[in-house]
Amino acid sequence: MEQIAREDFERLIDGARLLESDRRGPKVYETPDGRIVKLFRIKRHLSSNLWSPFAARFARNAGRLRAFGLTPLEVSRFGMAPHLARQVVVYGKVPGTPLRNFLRESPPEEAAACIRRAAAFIAGVQERGVFFRSFHFGNILVAPDGGFALIDILDVWFKPSPLGLWRRRRNLRHLTRYAEDRAALVRHWEEFRQGYLEGAEASSCLIDSDRLTAMLEKGRREFPESVD
Repeated sequence: MEQIAREDFERLIDGARLLESDRRGPKVYETPDGRIVKLFRIKRHLSSNLWSPFAARFARNAGRLRAFGLTPLEVSRFGMAPHLARQVVVYGKVPGTPLRNFLRESPPEEAAACIRRAAAFIAGVQERGVFFRSFHFGNILVAPDGGFALIDILDVWFKPSPLGLWRRRRNLRHLTRYAEDRAALVRHWEEFRQGYLEGAEASSCLIDSDRLTAMLEKGRREFPESVD
């Protein structure tokens, strides 16, 4: 990977707005020209980062998801910043509103219609064999044209065939990770169910609708009572 020197990194974030940080330091910047600079901490203990660096994986995932039409996110640069002990990814900001925010701010009828379309999008993602382990309503953007896009795409697995019922149910559980998302799912469950089945049918899903319906209902019964 590219080695990004201190001076180069400082030029990169000159005038940038800090979007996200934690107790270990900055995590995401937005530059004045609309680029996102995302930092990945280099973990010292055994992790997948040792054989698949996070920055390279993020860039690779972006390319594959873009080819599927699931995100417009395009990485322009990635590498290592040794002075920060961080990996760096630079990409253009993806326009849109997180689905969580859209549902929070929209009237009930508009929110219901959006969650139905989002469910169809999720079914289409799974039909392409994409197992997105960070599926939640903060990582699905509602695009200005009403479509959807995935962001925060580090934890993605690409399968050679559409996802089976077990992984689809896992994804449904991922969507309940945050209380606000779970509440929206419960409130608009019928729209979500119908949208998901419509999306599966539109994608020529080989799993029949009765089995998909049973998977959804089983997943619905497994919604957690609380979120850690």
